[in-house]
Amino acid sequence: MELGGWIKGWRKTMESEIWAESPAYFKIWCWCLFRANRKAVTVYGVNLKRGQFITSTNGGSDETGIPRATFHRALNWLRSRGMIDAEVRRRFTIVTVCNYVTYQELGSDGETQVSTQVSTQVSTQVSTEVEPDGEEKKGEGRREEKVSLPNGSDLSGASTVTDPTRTQFGFPVSRGGTWYLTTKKYEELVDSFYPLNVDGELKKARQWLRDNPGRRKTPGGMPKFLSNWLGRASDKSTTRPNPQDKVAAMIEERKLRDLGESNGQR
Repeated sequence: MELGGWIKGWRKTMESEIWAESPAYFKIWCWCLFRANRKAVTVYGVNLKRGQFITSTNGGSDETGIPRATFHRALNWLRSRGMIDAEVRRRFTIVTVCNYVTYQELGSDGETQVSTQVSTQVSTQVSTEVEPDGEEKKGEGRREEKVSLPNGSDLSGASTVTDPTRTQFGFPVSRGGTWYLTTKKYEELVDSFYPLNVDGELKKARQWLRDNPGRRKTPGGMPKFLSNWLGRASDKSTTRPNPQDKVAAMIEERKLRDLGESNGQR
């Protein structure tokens, strides 16, 4: 990786959720920003867009100096907040920094796009009351300049979370409504079922509930349902036969058979 150039860092990050998290999480978030390609490139025959890069858990752990398990948890945490997305492939993972283009495309002083959004919001949302003689009313019609960025995001690049105690994973439950997985429970599941792809399994569980409305759980039964779902997925991944073990067993069986034939001939 070429270490050159620079990226923009937003002061608003100090008010975002990651600022209060473990320093390792913030380090990995910065690492993602630094590793993201500033222009479209082709790596290993894969066409990458701006804001994307290729990595692996082992490679990322080595580059950042952060233990593999912590690195894995941090990436899952960033994904749950909508800060990154990850496409896991057989030999590597494609990481996408969400909203990368938005935050790296602003003017050189970082104000061009923001000022445009401010003026747009002011003109569309604020109206100044005017007296019949054409004068503004004193103390009324003051303009409140609030900057709103696309996709409900703040300047740190993270999606705005209305309730920081819950994740983006919402599941349909019995009698209607949606039950959201809490941040605390999500991190507990990631720790308990490492190295299982928890995000992928949660999406499968959510789709299963959508397709089977008659078997949806109550809000109180969802934690147990997800734990059981991930437990079965983990068992399947660990009990899958290893081809090398199968070959070794065949060789051992052949040795025992040959030994039996040899003893029978004596």
